[in-house]
Amino acid sequence: MEKIKRSIISGEFKIGERLPTELQLTEMFGVSRVPIREALRSLRQAGYLVTKHGIGTFVNIASPDILGSEFNAFMFLQEKSIKEMLQLRKLLEVESARMAAINATDLDIEKILHYEKVTKEEVTKHRLGKDNSFYAADLKLHVAIAEASHNGIYVQFINSIHETLHIHQFLSLQESPQRDEVISYHRNICEAIAERNPDKAARMMETHMNRVEDMIDIALEKKHQQAG
Repeated sequence: MEKIKRSIISGEFKIGERLPTELQLTEMFGVSRVPIREALRSLRQAGYLVTKHGIGTFVNIASPDILGSEFNAFMFLQEKSIKEMLQLRKLLEVESARMAAINATDLDIEKILHYEKVTKEEVTKHRLGKDNSFYAADLKLHVAIAEASHNGIYVQFINSIHETLHIHQFLSLQESPQRDEVISYHRNICEAIAERNPDKAARMMETHMNRVEDMIDIALEKKHQQAG
């Protein structure tokens, strides 16, 4: 599986290209059909491959999971990766918010405002200790903003780091003295996009990301103190 994945990442097996047959792959890698079938099954589940019945197996044309699996592996190599990924998020999400304010359609804005409302409802439940779906709702809001930018790379990036985003969400909410504050950050970002004010949208997103970074710093520092 790792050898086939490396062949995809390196471009030996190109995006959209049909893979060799199972028999050809067994000859290429010097194994039986059983491990080849298991490797292909795992790579389909991870989003690297897609099978078209009666035609063959292809390298997936657009798979955020390819990027995501690499990011998620990177995230758990060392603790500092949590902060490094947040720095990357900040760069891309600030610009994504700016472009959303420029390029968003009326439908995009309607969608953003809908998920802003949903996150408000879910974080309120979270604050009260009730069952909630805040993490999923927050991801959908960030994806909606990325989609409104009409830049496919922003969308792919946010979709790709859903596991990383969950870690950022958990750590920041854990240390937030007033969990309702995320509501105001989201409202400011979404209002700026709805107003089609790119500079304000970027500034509000940067303020939000800076606050998340501060809370993650506090959470990690507490973790070190407890470990010590």
